[in-house]
Amino acid sequence: MKLHLLKDARLDLADASSYYGSHSQAAYRNFMAAVRAATQRIGEMPHIGRRLTFSTRQYLICGFPYTLLYAAKPDRILIVALTHHSRNPDRWLHRALRVHEPRAEY
Repeated sequence: MKLHLLKDARLDLADASSYYGSHSQAAYRNFMAAVRAATQRIGEMPHIGRRLTFSTRQYLICGFPYTLLYAAKPDRILIVALTHHSRNPDRWLHRALRVHEPRAEY
């Protein structure tokens, strides 16, 4: 199934990957490999994540303190956020609640 990272999720990924890249290239590569593995797993089994709201699920990134927030649609999966476990959920929860709206920004 096709995966689409929404604009805010792309920014989340850029921030997190920049953080790990500033520490070491190995940390960056490991983080990006873990994110790719998670997105691949979600693409293969869209309902694998724990339900968060009516239309969104969350999936933990193995080995890192991050979670992917996504919505499984009939023809695609929308990645809504990549959030650090220590962040306030209010920072991204509004994204989960607006995912069902037809004009979600890609």
